Formats: sequence, C-alpha cells, structure tokens
Amino acid sequence: MSRSAALAVLALVAGIAAPALAAWNPPGVDLTRPRILFRPGDVPAIQAKLDRNPLPEPYVTLLDDMAERTALAEGVALDDDGITAQRFKARAAKNLAFLYAVERTWDGEEVAPFASPEDRRAVGDRVRDLLVNLYNRSRLAVPPPLGGDDRDISSSEELLQFATAYDALLGAGYDFGGDEALIVENLADLASELYENYVRPGTAGNYSLLHQNNHRSKTGAALAVAAVVLAEYTPAAGSDPNDVREPTRWLEFGLDMVDLIMRFVLVAGDGVYGEGPHYQKFAWLNHMTFGRAWDRLVDGADWPARGGVLVPSLWRHPLTARGQRWMLDMTLPDGSLAPVDDSFVGRSHYFGTVPPGTADAAAFYWRWANAPRPYETDGNIDLAADAIILYDDSVVPAPPGGSPSAFWFEGGHAVLRSDWSEDGTVAVIQAEHDQAASFGRTREGLGVGPQSHEHPEPGSFLLNAFGERLAMDPGFLSFDDRLRVSLPRHHNVILVDGEGPVDYLFASLAWPITPEDRPLADGMATLTDAIDTDFLDAVRVVTRYGLGFFVPFETAPRIDRRFLFPAHRSLLIADRVDGRADPAHTFSWMLHGNGGGTSGGTFEATPAGGRWVVGGARLDGAFSFDAGPPVFTTSEEEHEIPPRQARTHTALAASVTAAAVRSLEWVYPSRASDDPPALSEVALEGAAALRVEDESGDRRAVAVHRDGAGTPLVLNGIPGLARAESDGSLFLIDAHWDGTLRTAWAEGARRLAYGDDVYFDAAGPGIFGIHLSAGQADVVADDGSPTVAVGGLSFVPVAADGACALDTGGSLPVVTLNRERRFSLRQAPGNARPAADAGADRRVARAPGPDNWVSLD
Repeated sequence: MSRSAALAVLALVAGIAAPALAAWNPPGVDLTRPRILFRPGDVPAIQAKLDRNPLPEPYVTLLDDMAERTALAEGVALDDDGITAQRFKARAAKNLAFLYAVERTWDGEEVAPFASPEDRRAVGDRVRDLLVNLYNRSRLAVPPPLGGDDRDISSSEELLQFATAYDALLGAGYDFGGDEALIVENLADLASELYENYVRPGTAGNYSLLHQNNHRSKTGAALAVAAVVLAEYTPAAGSDPNDVREPTRWLEFGLDMVDLIMRFVLVAGDGVYGEGPHYQKFAWLNHMTFGRAWDRLVDGADWPARGGVLVPSLWRHPLTARGQRWMLDMTLPDGSLAPVDDSFVGRSHYFGTVPPGTADAAAFYWRWANAPRPYETDGNIDLAADAIILYDDSVVPAPPGGSPSAFWFEGGHAVLRSDWSEDGTVAVIQAEHDQAASFGRTREGLGVGPQSHEHPEPGSFLLNAFGERLAMDPGFLSFDDRLRVSLPRHHNVILVDGEGPVDYLFASLAWPITPEDRPLADGMATLTDAIDTDFLDAVRVVTRYGLGFFVPFETAPRIDRRFLFPAHRSLLIADRVDGRADPAHTFSWMLHGNGGGTSGGTFEATPAGGRWVVGGARLDGAFSFDAGPPVFTTSEEEHEIPPRQARTHTALAASVTAAAVRSLEWVYPSRASDDPPALSEVALEGAAALRVEDESGDRRAVAVHRDGAGTPLVLNGIPGLARAESDGSLFLIDAHWDGTLRTAWAEGARRLAYGDDVYFDAAGPGIFGIHLSAGQADVVADDGSPTVAVGGLSFVPVAADGACALDTGGSLPVVTLNRERRFSLRQAPGNARPAADAGADRRVARAPGPDNWVSLD
C-alpha cells in the first residue's frame, strides 16, 4: 500500500474535536506555581542537595552538562526558527529557569547563590527573551527545512521545555511585564496548532495518521504539560472557530494519547516497549516530565480523558516500573542499551530520572553511573534539572541482585547473562509478537497502525563478551538509512530461500483495517521453555515465516530454535526447521561477526564455520546439519558504531537444502590473548554434532542434536572425553580439559551417563542436567515425576537445597520435588531451603530454591 493510499484510508477514522470547554480549574487541585519541574515548597530541599561542599556526584556532572548544553544557545540568533536552533534555545530556557527558581549558580567548581539581584534578573531576562522568540508553529504543518511530516516530535519537545521554563520562572516570582501576554499566546499558538494537526489531520497533510507510536505519546505528553501550564488561559471570543485553543482540550487529548500508547498500543503486559530500547528512551524524555508533574498535581488519582476514559497515573503504574527494569536488563556489559529494532549503538539510558523509591533504584543508579556516558541526561529535552531534583543520594548504587539472566515472555526478549561485569558474557534473543512487535490494539481490541520501528528478526540474537561486541545486531544508523541494517538478512536469523519475514510495516498498514486474533504477518514469535540455573540457562523461540504476506499460517515453514547458555560462557543453538512444502527450501543460517571489512577486526574461514577477532576478543562460529554438509558463503554487510557511523563486517551464511533440518550452531567467544579454541564437526549419521576443544578455557565438549529421541546414542572415541550415553534429542557433555565431567545435559531423554557413571535413568522422558563441583551437584530433572534418583555422585549428600525431601536410604539418593525442578545436593550440612511452587513470571531466578520457574511441561 502506498503512503498516500494509507493516509486516505486512515483519514476515514480520524477524530473530530468536541464542543468547547472552559479553562481547566478542577476543585481540590492545587495550581500554585510552579506546576511542572517541581512544586511549591521543594526549593529548600533542592538547595540542600546543591549546597554541599564538596559537591558529590552525580550533581557535578549534571551541572557541568547543563552548563555545556545551555551554552549551545549563546551562538544562536533569537529569531532563528530552525529545528536545531530552537532545540538549543528550549533547553537553555528550561535550564536557566531552573537555576533562577532555585537561586543558584554553577561556575564549574562550586554552587553559590546569585551574586546580586541584578545577576539573577539577567538570567530571568534571558529566559524571557527565549520565550518571546519561541517558534509558535506546529512543524508538522510546515514544509522542510522548518518542519516536515515527522517533525511533530520536535514541536512536542520545544513546547514541553518552553512551557516548563515559563511555569518555573513565573512560579519563582519573575515579572514578565508586558511580554507575558505574547509568551502565553506563543505557547497557545504552538499547542493549539499541534493539537489541531492530530484531531483534524487534514490540517497537516494527514501526516499525524501515520504517527501511532512515540510521536503520538510524546505529542500527548507535551500538550498535557502545556495545558497544565496554561490552565487559566481562555481564547478571546471569536478567536477559536475550530475549538482548538482551549487547554482542557489539550489535556484530555494528551492524557488519552499517552495512556493509549503506553498501556495498550506499544507496551506488552510485562513492560516491554514495542519500538525497542532506543525509542523507549526517546519517548521517556516527554513521558518523564509529564508523568512526574501530573502525578504530583493530582496526587496519583485516576483522571478522565476523552470519552470519559479514566487514566491512571503512569508515574506510579506497575508498567512503568516494569518497563524501566526491562531497560536495565537490556543493557550490555558496557552499560549501553542493546541495539535491537531501531536502536542506535552505544547509547545510555536516563536511569537517574526513573521514579525514586522503586525496588530497583540501587541498580538503576549503579547502571546510570556505569555506562558509556555516565549520568546521561542529554537528549532533545535536557533532563539534567529533572535528575538533580529526582535523584535520591541516600540510595547506595549497586548491581542488580538475583539472577543476571532475565526472560520477558510477553515482550519476547531473553537476556542470558553471566554476570554484571564489563567483561561478562551476555546474549540477547528476540521472539517478539503482537504489541512487542508493534502490532498494538486500542482499549477495545482494534488494531492500531501503521508502525515503522520494528525489525523482522524472529529468533535472532546478539552476543557480547570480554568487553567486545562479537555476534552483532547491526544497529539503526538513522531512519532514512534503516533499510541498510534492518532487514532479516542483516541479523543472526535463519533465512528461507534467502528471505526472512516480510517487513512488518506492510502488515501494520492492514492491521487497523482487518484485525484478526493475531496480526496478518509472518514472523510472529514466541518465547518459552526457559531454564535458569547456576550452570546453564536455556530458552526456546518458535516462529513461522518464509512464504510471504497473506500466506496461510499453517503452510509457512516452522522454525524452532533452542538456545543453551552452558557455563554462562557460550551460546549453543539447536534448531529444528520444517519447510512444510515440497519441493524443499534452502535454509541459510546467518552469523554476523565483528570482523572483516572496515570493522577493524579480522575474519577467517574455518572448516566448520568462521572466526572473527576484534579488540581483545575472538568469536568462533561452527555449524552442523543432519541434512548433510552446508554450503558456506560470505558477504560484506554494514553495521553501526558510535556515533552513528557505518562500518562493514564479514557475514557468514551456512546453507542447506532440504524439506526439514536439524542443526547445531555453536557461537563460542574467547579472549584474543588466549590460544584459540578448535570447533569442529563430529560425523554422526542422521545427526548434527559439534565438538569444542579449548585448553585455555579448560574445556572439552561435545553436543548432538538429532531426531529419534528414545533411541540410545553412545558417543565413544571422542578425543579427550570418556564414553557418553543418552537417548535424548539434544545432548551436551561439557568436561574439563582432563576429561572429568563438568556438566551433562540432555533433553527428551530418560538416560544420561558419562564414563562409568549413570546420572539419570528415569521412567519417562524429560530434561536432565547435572553440574559437578567439589562436594556439590546442581541438578535439573524435569520429567514430571514426583521423585528423581541421582547417580554418579562421589559423595553422600546430606542436604538438598530446593527440594521437598531427600532420601539416602537406598542405593541412590532420591529427591522429592514439586513444580520446582532444580535443586542442589550438598555434602556439607546446613539449612536446606524448601522447594517452591511459584507461578511463571517475567524473571526466572537462577539460584535453586523458592524462586520462579517456567515449567517445560
């Protein structure tokens, strides 16, 4: 569907403004100024924060950044209406109004009161001049270069900051004199035209109909702020024939739009934001300012929006807390946000502006300080003043507690993480559907579209380790350049006949017109079967795609990807691909490593795959298929590096042609300074099998993926390893370099043995895993049975952490379990924790015991 056709269709459902309303002045709401940046009575507490000597962090950095960004406006002419010029001036107005209101200055070394009333007045006068010269047009209705079809976001940011500055200055007692009426009219002009462009889309080329995402919620937040600031404003009689200048209108619209987008359209029930981490951060610029101010103004009360919809305070809503925790989980070891969907590489989030008092406050503050740009507040809206006001320095920053891995099932993100250190290993796996894939709905369940910031990448992954970006998600570059990095082939996915899912933009255009139970888009994916232990994490992604748009769901190829994270050290992927068609398809496994091209790293082919080296780290990728040897090809592809620069790298494709395929892919990182590991294929009839030999990592390992679970498989003659046996479909032996067992794992299995030891011999199939260390065995036994017998132990256990009971009276220790299927057997006595029967949650805790678990039944 063409852009003009889409606009014509969407224009049919455009809203029309309702009858006129009076100025907003509800009973019980204190409209004493200031109303936005802070409230009356807050100044002494803010001054107390800033008057300490020496001044602690983060305040030094925040004040320095505020001064630097304020200075950008000094070289801009007052009458310069350009987008960048107005951004600089709006930020300066907000920052200077804050300093005026709290009666403090910063010279780069210390905070002090203004030297004289005249000095303070000069700051106020500068803000006044900026307000008098604000650009009072909606940029959505103005052609480039002053506007454009997507520049409503610029207008929203200007409106929000200028309105905040006016409110703060007025609340601090500044006398605008004869300029105040002009400033108020300027703000009303901007707000009313922006509002009209949304409720009467034809006033701006119907462009607002395309903006069903962050544009709409950012605009809504700015209009709500403007409405609160100008609550007393009433247009002159006869001056408002279209009924767009009443602040009550802006408020009702703004409340409705922010709530609609952030609770229904783009946010999954677990808090995951459909446009990706970058646009969650981008929208937060407006949402934070509006949400905090509105919450304090109405004391968290529900409030009616358009149509009588009751809107809760999003500032204290659970979805906001969940969304910010998701942002934390989506940070990479260096503290930057994972660049999934349309997300820039190397960007830090504004964790210092998250609502204080949350359960994760200490972790938010720690991450804020430990990021590529510590104490980040730089955006089109300057959040430095907000962070000064919000930051609770009685909270001691600390890395998150509990498991470092996280599973966001409704949002479709799995984060497998070794730890929170800068050298840690982290893999981010994608399985988005519905809202998380930007197929949102209205409160009534109708589809909302179009949406444009989604990458069709089901089952894709990225991996960082040893301080380097290794298996890459390519990033964003810019909206105009996104097709250079946003297509399925640009990600670590499986292609079907060279293609992935059809771009979701086309499906989202049809979504409002013909909504179904699920979007009419291939590539919707589901995250399931999560396991999180102290020795291995796992998750599954299931999706269908490959036959194009409007193809019956049942006929599209089915792709089932099982991710294992053994020893929290590497990524082992067992795939089952069913083409569901005759003749067979060609399936291609893409692996984008950070090396080759202009990346600054190197690439070399290996017999089973390839090797990339960049900086201090190395990535080996190896493949094996039950359908026969793959055909390896390479291509030079683009990726983004900070700041928004394009580089190239070597991408490896491993392709096989078959009706159905089982495969193994091992993505194995190591330090470049260590001796390289050897990854190779093991020849097994009707199976995919890989072997790793890594003397520097003290590891010999072998993995098998096959059809025919229940049939015994014996691995014998693998150099350095003892005889291994399992009847499972997926089988992993991870041993030390001397061959002694570290971890054994099998899925769809009854039996699991290594050397002379039989660890499990169960009545029915399930998932069994054991990890051995001195005096302890960590166990997973998920076969549905109430008890499990564990063999092969070198000690007699006296405690079973995470189990209901331990019986050592027979030939083997027998453990009684319930829904919690992980436990630890210990040689040493102590207080064992009882097993849990907790329900599924967004987070699956790693340590055994009374934590959440997602059953594999």
